[in-house]
Amino acid sequence: MIHFKCPACKKSYKISGKYAGRRTKCKACGQKFRLPSPAVAIEEKPIAVAVVKENREFDDAIRPELPWADWLTECQQRFGDAPRKFDAETSAYLSFPMGWICGWLFFIPLCKLLKNSRQREIFRKGKVVWAHIIQVNDTLFTQSLSGGAGDQDDDDAPGELVFSLDTSGRCTPETLMPIADKIGMLRGQNLSDPELKRIGDYLEAETVRAFGWNVPKQFTPRLPCFISTTMFMRKHLPSRCLQQSFLPIVVSHKSPHYAMPLPERFWAPDLIAWWTTH
Repeated sequence: MIHFKCPACKKSYKISGKYAGRRTKCKACGQKFRLPSPAVAIEEKPIAVAVVKENREFDDAIRPELPWADWLTECQQRFGDAPRKFDAETSAYLSFPMGWICGWLFFIPLCKLLKNSRQREIFRKGKVVWAHIIQVNDTLFTQSLSGGAGDQDDDDAPGELVFSLDTSGRCTPETLMPIADKIGMLRGQNLSDPELKRIGDYLEAETVRAFGWNVPKQFTPRLPCFISTTMFMRKHLPSRCLQQSFLPIVVSHKSPHYAMPLPERFWAPDLIAWWTTH
């Protein structure tokens, strides 16, 4: 359990640790804030043991209380079947604003995701699935400091996601959340397993980018999952900021699995309503 107080009115609460990191609202005063993470002592060996044990309960984890499958289906229907064709206005809405990007960006790994041809391929042919955030700059959970209101926002930022290629909605954010948590715990650890060390070092470096890396099987033995860097464009997010740690994304139809958040325009209205108020 997590024990915490509202930062505004100091009302005390306790809630299951599985909700750590999510956005919430105080029932007493209405203040919105992120739930704190419980203190966890992390050692290399217990990580794998805990993950394997948790995944034995996979079948229970895929029976969510929220209508995950219905929300995902509606997002898929609103986005349309691949290959998609977009009019000029929609194409401009989907595109990444390249005007403010300095020339040096084209020499960093993130360029593999942001170049125009890649973006067109993702949105035209990609599949819509659920994803959970592994790590991201906290500023994305607040309104933009630059005050951008159009296509371009200086506070757009990359982040790391975990997802499966399941399009049925069977793999939900509730399924992905413990996987994301365990992956995030690898950051900064002194790991001897080369596969885990590679992921931990990548998360620690922050400037290293992953595209379609396989999640280690001990983390998710029954459900193949992938890790990818994405770019959070505020113009594609409800209220131009992150308000939950999960979201629908569009994933390349072929390997490596490049991923971009599904733009808000194609989200199910009920999903937007829940995502922005809880």
